[in-house]
Amino acid sequence: MDRFLASQGMTTGPVFGEVLRSGRVALPETRAKKATTRGDHLWPQTVNQIVKHWFAAARLTTDGRPASSQGLRAGAATDLGENGVTDEEFQEAGRWVKGSAMTRRVCMRPGEGRG
Repeated sequence: MDRFLASQGMTTGPVFGEVLRSGRVALPETRAKKATTRGDHLWPQTVNQIVKHWFAAARLTTDGRPASSQGLRAGAATDLGENGVTDEEFQEAGRWVKGSAMTRRVCMRPGEGRG
């Protein structure tokens, strides 16, 4: 992770942020200042391919399920839920719509693979 952060010139801010078309992570000065038009963003499949590529490159292993970008989000949701955050904190952390019941029902995987 340290090598990745150094290669991207990242010293502050979120680890996983906006990815530019060049493949580099956007810094505050290169991040889009407004919403992009359709076609200017990465497709969900592309994000998933990037996650799988770097997961394999780092020689990480799973519990038997394939690595995926949704797995990263669901795993984070599970960790939040298991640590007793409020619904509001849960929705804010995942950038889910306020009042959405889907976040806990679909994204949180209580007790899965926890030991």
